[in-house]
Formats: sequence, structure tokens, C-alpha cells
Amino acid sequence: MEITFAGSIIIPLVVLISILEIKYILPLAIILHIFQGVSVLNIHGSNYYSLSVYHFILIFITFHFFIRRKFFLKNFIYNKFLKILYIFLIWSIIITIVGPLVFDGVGVYNPRIGMDDQYNNLSNLSFSAGNLSQLFYILMNISFLAFGIIHASLFSKKLIIKSYIYSGIIVVLFSFWQKISFIYNIYYPAEILYSNISLEQVREFNIRLSSTFSEPSLLNGFMVPFLFFIYKYEDINRYKKYIIIISILTILIWSESSTGVLSIILMSALIYFIKQKNYVINIKFLFKFAVFILSLFIISYEYNDFFVKTILDKGDTLSAVYRFAADEHSIILLINTFGIGVGLGSNRPSSFITLLLSTLGILGIILISCLIYMQLKLSLNLLIKKYKLIPFIYLFISTLFPMFIGIPDVDFQVLWVNWMILAFITCVSYHNIKNLNGRVINEDRI
Repeated sequence: MEITFAGSIIIPLVVLISILEIKYILPLAIILHIFQGVSVLNIHGSNYYSLSVYHFILIFITFHFFIRRKFFLKNFIYNKFLKILYIFLIWSIIITIVGPLVFDGVGVYNPRIGMDDQYNNLSNLSFSAGNLSQLFYILMNISFLAFGIIHASLFSKKLIIKSYIYSGIIVVLFSFWQKISFIYNIYYPAEILYSNISLEQVREFNIRLSSTFSEPSLLNGFMVPFLFFIYKYEDINRYKKYIIIISILTILIWSESSTGVLSIILMSALIYFIKQKNYVINIKFLFKFAVFILSLFIISYEYNDFFVKTILDKGDTLSAVYRFAADEHSIILLINTFGIGVGLGSNRPSSFITLLLSTLGILGIILISCLIYMQLKLSLNLLIKKYKLIPFIYLFISTLFPMFIGIPDVDFQVLWVNWMILAFITCVSYHNIKNLNGRVINEDRI
């Protein structure tokens, strides 16, 4: 067991904040989530394991969530959402334990083995340490989201927003640093940023821009929502905004990942359609747009030579074949498991949608769709009351596009952080509305 250089700094910092200044724990989590490859603790051996800085701080947030023993609040706008969230957690735990046991030996794409290595050579499903780690990750991510909702009164809205903006600026700076290091062969702290044991090849052979993330598609998964947030966020100097937007677009080009390009096209199309409706955003419209996007993906499977191979994989036919085969097998898994799934950590295709279908089954994708619907409904209701929530709604929606296209990870920290930010801002805004109406409320009941 080895405590890394980052761990020697982060571990005492998180412990002190957790004990002395809990109001800084969410802002710190927002800052740390961008360091996806940074580990605080490495356990070497055949069953190696690395604890990331993000998961480390989530351990303390989860501890605070359970020790405070508040899972619902009286007359709270998020109670229905929280019920579905906890049901989703329970289902995820059940199927992740039961799935590998019931469907033991079924062919899967093992998340610990490369997708290309398993093409026509599938791994046999069995319950493993990967399933256990995914159980803890989903528990901590949901606790993190629920904690930010229920205990929103503990935190400063300005500090939460500033922490997110600072995290984006840090990613931009590291991106430029890495690009310059490629050109002029100067030092870049890869041994710190990719200290996770599983990223040894990234440390040694990385030639594509990934900044603080382990691969370009994940970098794009962060930069796309950051782009649309900055684009709509008004409380920032216009010239600073232009500089940030140009920097983000430059990074997206440098990363050479079509995930980001296609996500921007789809999100821009959504914004355009909304503008045609004179900025009237409603759930029915978003549902119709979601059906359109889903239809596009279904068509893409029928005509993957054009859509998948050319657009998603930039003409890399072999890579497209591997991705398509993994996604196709996920649908087969869904059918062979009678719509139940094989559990988190058991199968890894190339898309978030096919990941959910193959691991959590039909019920899992219904539950998370309900959560997204309920979150957007709560936030969009505030738009009617003229609250400035559009940047945060854009932040959340634009997080989903890169995941649907090429980030097959329920534990993707950008998803949970951006979701928490939108939910937190929504809670605070409802709190302000109640205060404007002259109602006296408890600070614990935002």
C-alpha cells in the first residue's frame, strides 16, 4: 500500500475540512473532481486498486450524509425525487450483487480488459472486486447528490459557482500546459495527474490531449458542459467570457475527439429549437427532442458505416467495429437477461445508454430517466418565475450528450458534480422564492 504525493496533501486537507469547516467540503469536491487520474492511495498486486481524490472526499461526504440521518425533509420539493433516487440506489445494489451470480459465465466485455482485446473473445461473467467497487461508487455518488440537496443551507451559492468556474479554468490551464509540453518537450506532471495504477500506459505513452483526465473523450465530457455554462452565465466579464470560450473551443479541436464535436452540434441544435419557441422550454418539448435523438442513435446502428465509423470514430473503421460490437452485445445481454441486466462493473460497451441497458436493465434506465425528468421539471418551473437558472440547466443537459455518445461510465464524476450543482441551485432558488413570499422556514428546509 502506497500513499501518493497528492495523497500526502489531500488526505489531511479533506480530514481537517470534514472536521472543522464542513461548509467547504462540497466546493473542494467540485475542485477535486477534475483530477480524474489522481490517486491518493495505491494498492499494488494482481488485484491492484487505486483510490482517487474524488472518491476519497466522497467517503467523508457519505459519512456526513448518513451520520446526520436526514434522508427526507417535511414539505420538501425534492422528496419525490429523493424517493426515486433511493429506489435507483437499491436497485443498483441488488442487481450488481445478484446479476453476476444468476448469469454467471455469460459472455461480457470485462471493464478491466480492453474492448479490442475482447472482440470475438468475450470474458466470462463472474462476481468480482469490480462489482464491489461499483457498489461503493454508486452509493457515494448518490449520497453526494442527496447531501447537496438536503443540506444545501450549509453551503454558499457563490462559493459553489466560483468553485466550478475555477475548476474549469484549471482544466484549461493544464490543457495548454500539456499541449506546450507536446510541442516543446517540456515537463508536464504526468506522474501526479495519472498516478492511478490503471493509467500507467497514459503516463508513459500518452500523445493526445487529455489535460487532468485520463483520455480525450473524458476531457470533452467536462469541456462541453463548461462551454455551454460559460456561454449563458451572465455574472462574468464579457472579455473574460470570450477568452474562456475561445480557449475551450481550441482545446476541443486539439483533443481530436469527435465526442465533443458531436455533443456541441446536438446541444446547439437543442438551443436553436428552443429559440424558435421564443425561449419557452417545457418538458414535452424536451421529451420530443429526446425521442428524436434516440431515433438518431437507432438509425445509426442500422447505418453505422456512415454515422458511427465516420462521425464518431473519424474514419477509424476498426475502432468503430469494436465499439459497435460492444454496444450490439449489450443489447443482446439485455435480451438474454430478460431485461434485468448483469449489474454494475460487469460489462462495458461504448455508450452510457447501452451501459445502463446491459448493467441495470430496463428498470434501471426507466428510473434514471425519471430522475432526469424530475430534475428538469423542478428547475424549469423556476424559469417561469424569472430565476437565472438557464446556465445551470444548460450545464446539466450538455453533460448528458457526451455520455450518450461515448462515455460508458455511471461513476463519471462530471455527471454527478454537474447534477449536484443544478439541484443545489434549484433548492436555493426555491428557498429565495419562499422568503420573497414572506414565509418563515427553517434553514435546514431549503
